[in-house]
Amino acid sequence: MKSFILARSPIPTVDKDQSLSNAVEIMEYEGLSALPVLDDGRFVGIVTVRDILSRIWGERVRMISLSSLYVSSVMKTDIPIVSLDSSLFEASELMIKHGLIAIPIINNGKPVGMIFEEDFPKLFLDSNADSSEFIIRNPRIVDIDSSLLNVRLLMLKENLRFIPVVKGERFVGVVRDFDIVTVLKFIQDKVSSQHRVSRVKSLRASDVMRSTKAYFYGYPPISVVAKLILDEGGLGAVALNEDNSVLGIVNVRIFIKMLLSWGFV
Repeated sequence: MKSFILARSPIPTVDKDQSLSNAVEIMEYEGLSALPVLDDGRFVGIVTVRDILSRIWGERVRMISLSSLYVSSVMKTDIPIVSLDSSLFEASELMIKHGLIAIPIINNGKPVGMIFEEDFPKLFLDSNADSSEFIIRNPRIVDIDSSLLNVRLLMLKENLRFIPVVKGERFVGVVRDFDIVTVLKFIQDKVSSQHRVSRVKSLRASDVMRSTKAYFYGYPPISVVAKLILDEGGLGAVALNEDNSVLGIVNVRIFIKMLLSWGFV
């Protein structure tokens, strides 16, 4: 199976000398978690939501508007790429080995598409496999009143892209990486420097949490879970106990790992 079958193409790009604010706006508008970066029209790297999440409230830049930061300050240049002739198996292996959320497809030095981990559930829409194999049990969860800065640090430390939010023991929603980027971007761009730190410190998980229909009970076929994730445009689904406490999660990365372990690609 060729890698291009799962690629998004054409793919928007950003120049290394464009502002980080502009990159975030493109990603938000296009619903993308990563962008290829160009220099004089040639591919030189990628910028991802994780790179931005790590940078956006760093101690050295928290008093600077994102419009004053360049894409080149956060982009990654030393990353693997795939070609039009590469197999999906090869692309999947590289994504897991290097911890990539997306991998670019390059032809003649230019990006012609990009494969995102969010799209791998599409390959399971006809699968009757038991979802119990996909559930990551005892995942990280956060309380609805948790500090947003602590949630950000947890995401960065443990390489998480979404975290279930609970009130008491009851599941009430999720916080996603891009949700945090969006609110911190707004504060860095719009709130005066003298009030910026106090404003961010006051934020709680509830301020960026979103409700979601991507949850399930029991062990339905993985096709059902995959559809839930895709319908919500999300990063995973939450497995719940009968009392609505969190049993586990199914994140989009596990679909790549299962494909590789089953040898389907």
